[in-house]
Amino acid sequence: MSATPQSLDPLGGITARLVVIAAGIFAIVTAVVMSVVGASQISSIPLALAAILVLVATVGFFVRATSAFRPPFNLASHFVVFGGSLVAVLLNALSQWGTNTYVRDDWGPVAMAIVIFSLGSYRAWPELLGSALFSAVALAVIAVAESGSLTTPVPTAVYALAAATPVLASGVAAAAFSATLVGILVAWRAGLDAEKPAPLASSGVLADAAASSHLGYLHGEVIPFLESIVESGAISDRDGPRARSLSAELRALMVLDAEQSWAEQLVDSLDDPDRIAQRLSPGQRGSLRALVAHLRGAENSVSGSIALAMTPGGGELTARIAPGSNPRVRLAPFVAVARGIFPTAIGEFTGTEFCLRFTL
Repeated sequence: MSATPQSLDPLGGITARLVVIAAGIFAIVTAVVMSVVGASQISSIPLALAAILVLVATVGFFVRATSAFRPPFNLASHFVVFGGSLVAVLLNALSQWGTNTYVRDDWGPVAMAIVIFSLGSYRAWPELLGSALFSAVALAVIAVAESGSLTTPVPTAVYALAAATPVLASGVAAAAFSATLVGILVAWRAGLDAEKPAPLASSGVLADAAASSHLGYLHGEVIPFLESIVESGAISDRDGPRARSLSAELRALMVLDAEQSWAEQLVDSLDDPDRIAQRLSPGQRGSLRALVAHLRGAENSVSGSIALAMTPGGGELTARIAPGSNPRVRLAPFVAVARGIFPTAIGEFTGTEFCLRFTL
């Protein structure tokens, strides 16, 4: 599966959704205004209204599908948006069949171009380019089919080119944007991986221990201590007491970690009989910690209501929300980050409860 801008930058998908909303409104307004201006060319008002309604439904689906509380915008959603836009264009053409005198004042190609360009932040460039090419061919065929009523004295190929150009240009631009953004994000992540220091050959046990919430605090002390010994090539008189002190702290923290998991300290109620939470990666733990910290600081969350339930396949983090409040906007970034770290993650509101469901 090709990487998409949304999969590499979940938070960017939230910002891009604002573009989707603005572009969708602009496409609908364009369709309505151009329909009113070109009303004399409409031969079927029901079909004209149906075309606008399909466009509104497509934009509505697009906006809903790009919400941080929905699953990632996948290929199926892409097909729905693309197919809905194409149906709207076809209905627009049928509403003027036999009475359309100019291609340039048809809103179908313009509205579809706007919608296709907005897909650039969510899907891979091959899909976008394929959609653009298919749309361009379809619009060209429609223009040629209705050329009998067009009055501009130009070759038929010009009609086809005029209808296909907006969608083709928009699709190519969206594909280029997607490819460029994915390339930048992949290169940035590769750079971060390259900058990570190589672990000491003798620190395998310590690296594993540092993955837990308690022993992670020692990671900043034990590893530098061992590195200093390796660099100096000798053990000084001060190294012995320091090593014994670190060893005692390590044993104490291991006992504490065996008695209480990081998740028990994080939430108010934990249901994890198999200690699945201990197997979460540092990134997954960090995502849950950030979300819980936000919930504890939010005015509309009910104190003492944060619970975590873990199973071998995943988990649920829930919190009660005060009645009458809707903190979707503030929680959206945390849900988006979780979607980028866990294999799947979905945030839901059910009445007065927020729930983040994730898989492992």
